[in-house]
Amino acid sequence: MSVRFILGRAGTGKTRVCLDNIREALIEDPNGPPIILLVPDQATFQMEHMLVNMPGLPGFARAQVLSFKRLATRVLTELGGGGRKHIRELGKVMALRSLVQENADSLRLFASASKQYGFASCLSSTLKELSMYNISLLDLEKARDELEKRGMGDIPVTLKLHDLIILTEAYREYLSDAYLDPDEYLTCAALRISKSRLVQDATIWVDGFRGFTPQEYSVLASLLVAAEKVNIALLLDPEEASRPLREIDLFHPTWETYDYLSKLAHELNVEIEPALILDYKDAPKRAPALCHLEKESASRPPKPFPGAPHGFKLVACANPRAETEAVAQEILRLAREDGMRFRDIGVIVPALDEYHDLIAPIFKDYGIPCFIDRRRPVSHHPLIELIRSALEIASYGFRQEPVFRYLKTDLIPVLRREVDMLENYVLAHGIQGALWLDTNPWTFRRAYGLGEPEEAFPGDGEAPVSIDDIRRRATGDLIAFYREMQRRNISVRDMATALFELLMSLGVSERLDKWRKECIDSGDPEGARENEQVWNAIINLLDEVVQVLGDKSTSCKEFAEIIEAGLESLTLGLIPPALDQVIVGSTDRSRHPPLRAAFLIGATYDAFPRRAPEDTVLTDRDRMRLGEFSLTLAPDSRLSQFHEQYNVYVALTRAWDFFQISYPLADGEGKAKRPSQVIGQIRELFPDLEEEFKGVDLPAPGEEALDGITSEKKASALLSRVFQRRQRGQDIDGFWLDVYEWLVSEPGRRKDAAFVLGSLGFANDAGRLSKPVIESFVQGPLRTSVTRLETFASCPFAHFAGSILGLEERELYKLEPPGMGMFMHEAMSILFSRLDDSKQLAEMGPDEIATLVSEIVEELAPRLQNEILMSSARYRYMTRVLRRILRNSVTALAEHERHSLFRPIGHEIIFGSSGHLPALTLRLETGGNAAIRGRIDRVDIAESEDSCYLRVIDYKSSTHKLRLSDVYYGLALQLLVYLLAAMENRERLTKTKARPAGALYFPMTDPIILAKGPLDDDELEKQRMKRLRMNGIIVGGADVIRLMDSKVEAGEQSDLVAAGVTKTGRPKRGSGACVVEPEKYEMLSKFLNSKLKELAQGIQSGEIGIKPYKRGNARACTFCSYKPVCGFDILIPGNQYRSQRNLKDDEFWSIIQDPGCAPGEKGERA
Repeated sequence: MSVRFILGRAGTGKTRVCLDNIREALIEDPNGPPIILLVPDQATFQMEHMLVNMPGLPGFARAQVLSFKRLATRVLTELGGGGRKHIRELGKVMALRSLVQENADSLRLFASASKQYGFASCLSSTLKELSMYNISLLDLEKARDELEKRGMGDIPVTLKLHDLIILTEAYREYLSDAYLDPDEYLTCAALRISKSRLVQDATIWVDGFRGFTPQEYSVLASLLVAAEKVNIALLLDPEEASRPLREIDLFHPTWETYDYLSKLAHELNVEIEPALILDYKDAPKRAPALCHLEKESASRPPKPFPGAPHGFKLVACANPRAETEAVAQEILRLAREDGMRFRDIGVIVPALDEYHDLIAPIFKDYGIPCFIDRRRPVSHHPLIELIRSALEIASYGFRQEPVFRYLKTDLIPVLRREVDMLENYVLAHGIQGALWLDTNPWTFRRAYGLGEPEEAFPGDGEAPVSIDDIRRRATGDLIAFYREMQRRNISVRDMATALFELLMSLGVSERLDKWRKECIDSGDPEGARENEQVWNAIINLLDEVVQVLGDKSTSCKEFAEIIEAGLESLTLGLIPPALDQVIVGSTDRSRHPPLRAAFLIGATYDAFPRRAPEDTVLTDRDRMRLGEFSLTLAPDSRLSQFHEQYNVYVALTRAWDFFQISYPLADGEGKAKRPSQVIGQIRELFPDLEEEFKGVDLPAPGEEALDGITSEKKASALLSRVFQRRQRGQDIDGFWLDVYEWLVSEPGRRKDAAFVLGSLGFANDAGRLSKPVIESFVQGPLRTSVTRLETFASCPFAHFAGSILGLEERELYKLEPPGMGMFMHEAMSILFSRLDDSKQLAEMGPDEIATLVSEIVEELAPRLQNEILMSSARYRYMTRVLRRILRNSVTALAEHERHSLFRPIGHEIIFGSSGHLPALTLRLETGGNAAIRGRIDRVDIAESEDSCYLRVIDYKSSTHKLRLSDVYYGLALQLLVYLLAAMENRERLTKTKARPAGALYFPMTDPIILAKGPLDDDELEKQRMKRLRMNGIIVGGADVIRLMDSKVEAGEQSDLVAAGVTKTGRPKRGSGACVVEPEKYEMLSKFLNSKLKELAQGIQSGEIGIKPYKRGNARACTFCSYKPVCGFDILIPGNQYRSQRNLKDDEFWSIIQDPGCAPGEKGERA
């Protein structure tokens, strides 16, 4: 029995000594006593690979490379761990989740926290730490009792101890004599190791550890006694081994380990052989600059390196992408010019999660094979999403979101196109809940409005693929699973079996195997392993949950929470799929092999050294409190932060020939980043070091550009940027022309380059439709509506997409503004149909109006969009809102009837499309006619002593104002066109040659009244009436205004329309209204005809350009539904806004009177 320490700084050959000695022993006696190389979990594969490839060693059976966990498993397999079943960490997490549910009423702090993501894993880690540091249940109870005696029963640490005691007791009771806790493996193994043939007379080599837990120390104690000899290699400066080190010293973590093991050997009467001291004499020669970095990196102050440090680079980069690109370029340079293999190169990343999504695609783009050494989370995998969604459906029913998450995993025997069809159907009809379980065929119909015929949905009843057929194929297995999960008194075993049968009936295993083969064929071995391992992981998870909770009865929701706890902690560990590849790893997890070149990237203040986080359950303050009762736990964040400098030292000493450290100046969003404090130390170490900068700008012609041209694809990308500058008028260097000649000189390269360089000529221009195409959709006169003409004026492409191509947004089962407007229009139509005379409304009081409105709403509500107003509590509330708005509107109309001489002669009057009136027909200069259709909400007539007046009213569910500037540009034509159509057909409507009185918006809203204090009912009603005044255009003088409001006096503003009368008896415009003389209206009518012809001719000529307007802050694109289709982008040549100028009213009248002074639209790209 003896122990020998192997001590040396980084790079002195400790691992090499271990492997050389094992190799010599195996060659000398292949069948001798066992040899065990004990290393950390993540280093076992690498060390086995290195041992197998030792020179002169054809094979062996005597030596084994083990981790502590694998060693414990071997010992317990040989000697037995009792009759108890072994549960794994995953099973423990799910068991704890179940115990938290059972004891939720007794927990004082953890009950609420248990709903948070990852809580069960955190709790498992805390119990593991307590076990590793040999803290018993009795220790916890003593600490809790003492804190309560001190009057600290309600502080967080006491509450945590209370809950930990409850859960620990419950967990111990659950384990009883049936299960072996995974945290007890090492303890059980330590008690049995002395009897194991695996270690008796064995030679043990321990390498790669910084420190050990108390449980691991107990295993080492047993090995010291049972083994022939134990060799322990530690990264420790031999000169510092003989004296105590402070917490802030570089080698403090390994010195603590060395000191503890030395004392342990003395206690066990184990002989301590003289330490093997390693220096750099027999180690491989390292570059001088890197030797200096290793020796002086922790010195304060450091000794400067004389001269330029060859083989060392410090690089500042614009952002992480530029940094990763710079690393890829340097790796290729080392491989091509210095003859390095990819396996000789490593990348060390302090914040690996931040760089993972950059490294993988960029290295692939540069043709660099790499393996990113990290545990892969699987929460994104389709199989995990399928299980989560299925359990959510089983727990909460067939809600739309989980159902379609389930269907879109591509693990269902339904095509994605069919899933999209089904989703459109379900969203349009608001299908959810029990309707999915209905055995009757789905034959829903859509009713868009009131009194409109129901329409079938695309796919309804169409053979061979109908919506109902898709639904049954998509959910058949899911419904069977759902029904099974709803059984009473069902056990965890039954639920896990039902879930497994769902996966088998869906053919998930076969589908994943197909994906695995596709990954292999496409050159993605990591993806192949992931698809293979995720299936095995899920099967193991189900086995674990059955093993630990099999016969327990639970609810479906509790089962889903237990499975979710297991899925949260599920990760995959992959081995490197190839031999010659760059290893990418973090500073704390990965153990890199000997590297000729290393790159440390992301050396920012926040990441390097890593900020040691506090424990989630037991904080640093909690640990200090427990320390008062001699309860020693893992180091707190303060000590862990001191020990981070050890990780920094390890990262800086990985390379032998070349080392590059880099940092970004900003993150991916442009926020500034501070460089690590290590960067400042390096500048002190190497005062002659020239710091490089890698930005996003184009590299300079020559050597710098050649470094960036690592492939034909990169050359094409750089040339594309060069030629973009040429298009902007900048000169380009002849170097780039040479690169271009090289690219196009060979057919293979020319084909690849054409794809990238062809983008330079891209112009996002829809152009014009050809005459045959136009004739295919315009047969006879151009039939259109005012709304379509306004859309064309806003952007020709939007008109093309909606009115010609017929593109529509996905139909959703919800009440939107158009539906609310339709409801209001229909309500007003019914209201006046029930009145014998509109003046009857004037005689009604508030209660009568409220009763009448309620009756109308009760009648209409079930008829709107398949009873949408009755489908939920939210929509029932909206029904009350609509009732209130309608009551306010009718009250305002009653006031109009009392004080206005206008009376309605028609509601919902359709012109064109076989309506009440003929279409508004215009003869176009390009040939043919344009027939404009529309629907006028209301037409009123009033008679004076000498004439008859006609006006139109347009009901609006929001506040609208008529702006003449919008009229000029064709963006607000509807109201005026309605008046124009009414005047064209005035004799049909009024039986007389009526004169125009105006066109007004009637706001049907529930206005918010702003006031400095409380208002009485009369004042409140007065203010509401002002907010509900009609606005628009009024044609005529004060006499017309008095026809609309007979109570308006000289010098007053009307309460009914946005106009008034001055003291001199002249008309006075108000906010939102325009009062014009009949002569001006005639001029406006002519302009309106001209504008309608202009827009109709534009449509007829095939104009479909992507030309949205812009006026001030208003843009056509703001609420456009077709932005994903047109791809408008001001950075793309040819995409410009049509810049419009706001016109004042006087300017508008001047322009239409003299078109020669009209402002032209100009394109604007920025």
